[in-house]
Amino acid sequence: LQETTGKATDTLSVEEIIQKTYRETDASMSQNGKGRHSGTTAISVFQFGKSNEKEKNPFNPNVLYIANVGDSTIILINSLTGDVLYRNKPHKPHLPEESKRIKEMGGQVIEPPWFNPQATSRVLKKRSGIEGDINDLEPGVGLALAMSRSIGDLFLGEVAGVIPDPTVNVLDISEYQQQVRTNDSSNGKNHDNGSFLFVVLATDGLLDFVPAEEVAMALSHTINNKSNSATNTASASSYIELTKTCEKLIQKASNLWKIETNNYRDDITMAVHPVFVE
Repeated sequence: LQETTGKATDTLSVEEIIQKTYRETDASMSQNGKGRHSGTTAISVFQFGKSNEKEKNPFNPNVLYIANVGDSTIILINSLTGDVLYRNKPHKPHLPEESKRIKEMGGQVIEPPWFNPQATSRVLKKRSGIEGDINDLEPGVGLALAMSRSIGDLFLGEVAGVIPDPTVNVLDISEYQQQVRTNDSSNGKNHDNGSFLFVVLATDGLLDFVPAEEVAMALSHTINNKSNSATNTASASSYIELTKTCEKLIQKASNLWKIETNNYRDDITMAVHPVFVE
């Protein structure tokens, strides 16, 4: 992005740069001999700073560039109410556009049994005798991945259509902020200063057991209790409390994983950051 600053001035160019970076990261795993049978989900949020007297920013500072590969999630929340304003769409093998590519490239999609709501669809190299039900997947039949796009997992990229290409969404956060202001003004609320929009990044290890709405409400409660009422901005102590809230949410998900899966726990990661509108 630094190399392109001053040349790329539209959202399409930024999207292309982000997509190129994800693909190059995936390719580097092949070059160093890693990532053939392991990989990772990846999510990122970019917001450019506003211009100043010394440096002119050619990008819109009120735009968020949200990129994801795999099954992690990004949500935009109104910290005043705990409402979820935006949520990205993870890459899961059973989704029509993902399933079509997987099958065309030699892969197979395994559906979870109806009686297990916590199970997920998976992708693997097509094998004879497997008819699309996860119960047909016997031990040793091969690697089965719970997402249809990945950084790494190069073997499944070769034989089953798992790709590293991110979905990049462009959000005009000024529109979200204005929408919230309009709705709250009609209810007698006034918050002309500060930021009340936050982005939350989380792996499926958290959201498989703790709904996004519960996460948003817990964070909202913490932010509202610790924010500076004069400016509606988060105080230093609120960031400490936010960390504690995140720890509690992670611990809750961890406990539920162990109860439901006989002491297995998926990886659980989350991050929270305010979004500022110029």
